[in-house]
Amino acid sequence: MGSAELPRDDLLLASAAQFLISGGENEAANVLLSCELTVGEPYWEFGQEKQGVSLKLTGPRAAYDILRDEQHPITNQIISAILTVIPYDWLLGEFTAKAELVNIDPEAHGATRSSAGPRNPKPGGASRHSHPRVEQPEVSLAKRGQDC
Repeated sequence: MGSAELPRDDLLLASAAQFLISGGENEAANVLLSCELTVGEPYWEFGQEKQGVSLKLTGPRAAYDILRDEQHPITNQIISAILTVIPYDWLLGEFTAKAELVNIDPEAHGATRSSAGPRNPKPGGASRHSHPRVEQPEVSLAKRGQDC
């Protein structure tokens, strides 16, 4: 079973954004363009004639809040645009939204900490030098299995 090669991540993102813009879906295009698209490793599912691929969009909080809601019209516009530009012989598997990490320098760390508000350590709590592990929120929107 021959399969067309997937375009580069940035080309898929730009093509989907252009598709949205040409259809007048500018708000969806802006949300998409605020993100970075990462295409996962292709895979075959048992009984499928097409390869599947998972996609992850990583972006700012505003984009994450929209993309994690699979009922949001902008989310549906973005998924439809991506499905439109992925080669025909591919399936969209999992579509995931992820909040972006921020780059900080040591001086900015203090400013970020102070803008987060006062810290009220509880007696017997974590020491000043230990930091609890905080997981980045990740939302898997759908195991789509839709034809691309």
